[in-house]
Amino acid sequence: MKVNKKTFLQEIITSSKSKKELIKKLSREDPEYLIENLKNIEYVANIIYETPKNVNNKESESENDNNEELLKKKTKKSPTPYNNFVKKEYPKLKDDYEHDQILRVIGTRWKTSPKNPKNNS
Repeated sequence: MKVNKKTFLQEIITSSKSKKELIKKLSREDPEYLIENLKNIEYVANIIYETPKNVNNKESESENDNNEELLKKKTKKSPTPYNNFVKKEYPKLKDDYEHDQILRVIGTRWKTSPKNPKNNS
């Protein structure tokens, strides 16, 4: 008579109190099954026996609060001369070119533009 594998596993899982105990029981009861399915067994054991890292953890809550405060405090960078140049030139070229072509044309114009800091030296 063949034992139902699902019932057998459920019994071992419910009677085990830790991941280590579960793996020991499986290795004693059915070593071939353990070897074939070790990765899946470890995955399930991690879900069942290991506690989530951020559950009821006051330190992680305060860390998250600090991170949110830092994000709020960050100031927006001012646009570079190139950003301003693109903003000004893009609308002029929008009707005549596709997006990638516009950026190439702007790049070419930027190289010779008096607004480019490299050209002022």
